[in-house]
Amino acid sequence: MKVQTLNQLEHAIGGRPKLRRKKVRLSFYLSPNEAKQLKVYADNHDKTVSEIIRGLLKPTLTKLY
Repeated sequence: MKVQTLNQLEHAIGGRPKLRRKKVRLSFYLSPNEAKQLKVYADNHDKTVSEIIRGLLKPTLTKLY
């Protein structure tokens, strides 16, 4: 039986490490076809859906502020 190190044990108990830049979950709706297309695009480009959405929104948001 392999015994966990103290660091591994603390990590397992504490869950995911704190992020320096916190993120907030937002919900929005897409048609089933749009959602499928977005997921396929994300898989083909080795990115998450969130990364794609953030990348598309950043130019618009920087113009606002």
